Amino acid sequence: MRYLVITDIHANLEALDVCLADADRRGYERTLVLGDIVGYGPDPNAVVNRIVNLDAIAIVRGNHDKIAFGIQMAEGFNVSARVAAQWTLNELTPEHKDWLMKLPQGMSWDKLADLHGRTVHAPPPTDTGANARRRPFAAGAAPGGAPGAAAPARLAPNRGNGIGQSGCHDITSYPDIGFAGGACAGYGLVFDIRDAKNPKRLVSVADSNMSFWHSATFSNDGSKLLFSDEWGGGTAPRCRITDKKEWGGNAIFTLDGGQLHFKSYYKMPAPQTNEEICTAHNGNLIPVPGRDIMVQAFYMGGATVFDWTDPANPIEIAFYDRGPGGGYWSTYWYNGVIVASDEQRGMDIHELTPSPYLSQNEIDAAKSVHVDQYNAQQQTHITWPPTFSLARAYLDQLERNGGLSAARIAAVRTELTTAERASGSARSSALSASASAISADISGASDKGRVTLLQRAVHDLSNVK
Repeated sequence: MRYLVITDIHANLEALDVCLADADRRGYERTLVLGDIVGYGPDPNAVVNRIVNLDAIAIVRGNHDKIAFGIQMAEGFNVSARVAAQWTLNELTPEHKDWLMKLPQGMSWDKLADLHGRTVHAPPPTDTGANARRRPFAAGAAPGGAPGAAAPARLAPNRGNGIGQSGCHDITSYPDIGFAGGACAGYGLVFDIRDAKNPKRLVSVADSNMSFWHSATFSNDGSKLLFSDEWGGGTAPRCRITDKKEWGGNAIFTLDGGQLHFKSYYKMPAPQTNEEICTAHNGNLIPVPGRDIMVQAFYMGGATVFDWTDPANPIEIAFYDRGPGGGYWSTYWYNGVIVASDEQRGMDIHELTPSPYLSQNEIDAAKSVHVDQYNAQQQTHITWPPTFSLARAYLDQLERNGGLSAARIAAVRTELTTAERASGSARSSALSASASAISADISGASDKGRVTLLQRAVHDLSNVK
């Protein structure tokens, strides 16, 4: 017996018709409809008509359907969902409201010869699964401390003695280092994916301050892993002055030998009002050389840009506050700009500007990195083409942290300016001489690693034809 299972249509008539046409081509005998027939989309009445005419053996309601026919307020919905629910309630015909109202929350099909079980939109007892009973944790604290009191962080590796979560919200793969990070609602996971056909679970962590492990981001060198907490699923304020930084932000770990070691939390520091939905959501790395810098959306809190090079002391270095209404669902660095998607007001494009925390050379070096496409669920190793801005970015960082003497920094800057004005073999020779001189600086520098990066950048630049 071949079944067609349809769910979360959300009044999207075009998508439903494409799916039905594809199902007709493939062939099926029976249909199950698992809820959220309406909500968000522009064609609730037409979609209801399609579903009515499917002659499905089981149709159950979802939480959006329940809001749409008026038996429950849209409490807990984000702004976009609430607005769409109210519009749908006004748009539906009385007949279609009545039909939706009569749908059951669940439907048993034990009497069918080939199926035994129950059809629901989400785990009971609700239509959303929000209060569903979860299987117990193993060797870790339950997620989500009580919102009225400070819950101490209780981090513990999960040794695999219990069942735990049955799935992950997001898994970010980083094939270049052979790891993947899973944000799995109740805890975070690390997988070994060097043999892609046979991935292995390495370690998991749980934290009583984290409510909903939403996504994972690796540092470029793979030595650190950041997990984001979407507390409340993007429906509640979690950036008020009374909310602790441990709630609704990020937990930062070092990754060493396949083991995770907790270092700190980071959340956008600017307090928001009770009316502003605010929690950590989608973001990615900004390719500033020599540093781990990330941009991240915080719904109505806007966007935050923060440096987590020192995993124990992350710091915000830039921000954009969008204000109440809508809110940033995602912010991604893409080929020189930050692309921000607002839930109500469309798309914003941002450019970074220099500050004491970020120089123009660092911004220019970041802009030199180009990708043909970007997949938020797969990190690729960032490399920088040899440019004068790359070398100068390292010099700016050495000046900022005192990693090389001021005299040598000034001398190398002069050498780079002179070489840039030259061309051909004269430029190459000048850069080669500068790289040799920088090599001699490494042993006496307080930041040997960054001086090594500077030397390599100038050497690579000398080989550019």
